[in-house]
Amino acid sequence: MFRLGGLAHQAQTTSSSPPIGRVPEFLRQKCQSEDELIRRQWRDIVALSWVLLQVLECSPRPMPDDPAEINGRWPALDDYAKDRLRLPKVIDTLRQVFNPRTPSIEIDAFLAMTGNGPTPHQTPKTPMMTDELLTRLGGLLPAQFEVVLSRLGIPPEYLSGPSAPQATRAADAIRYLQQQNRLEQLARILEELAAVPP
Repeated sequence: MFRLGGLAHQAQTTSSSPPIGRVPEFLRQKCQSEDELIRRQWRDIVALSWVLLQVLECSPRPMPDDPAEINGRWPALDDYAKDRLRLPKVIDTLRQVFNPRTPSIEIDAFLAMTGNGPTPHQTPKTPMMTDELLTRLGGLLPAQFEVVLSRLGIPPEYLSGPSAPQATRAADAIRYLQQQNRLEQLARILEELAAVPP
């Protein structure tokens, strides 16, 4: 059993009772944030994703410690979702949650990716925000740029190689973050970086 306590309000994290349940270490370590609320929300996302996966499979079982035990399920689920309008998007989100090589997802992005929250197309400010973020990211010093990429945890396969121009890699990063609905996370990191004295 899981007590879902981090999804709604930050005030709930002050509860003296700890979350009940266990998220496997290979999933727990995906969230590198120092913010306890974000870490707790990530554990809740994993728990909710596991419940959803079991509902789709009609097969209750404990969460495995080995990612290989989950990987074998995707072909059957993809086939099941083929003629169902929203399920492919949900299954793609579950695949990302349980993939140890992809970064953790914040709750707003998780809701958007599963069709339960605002998408970039529903947010009028996104195009303007994207241009501004691209300019700021591309204008960082090389060392700062690498720090930002490290904090974002973007999988290397989504970025041009280290020898590519910084502007190209910045555009790759923006494109990936926009698809994941994580532009606000980049904006926060850039604000934190700007607040640090040179």
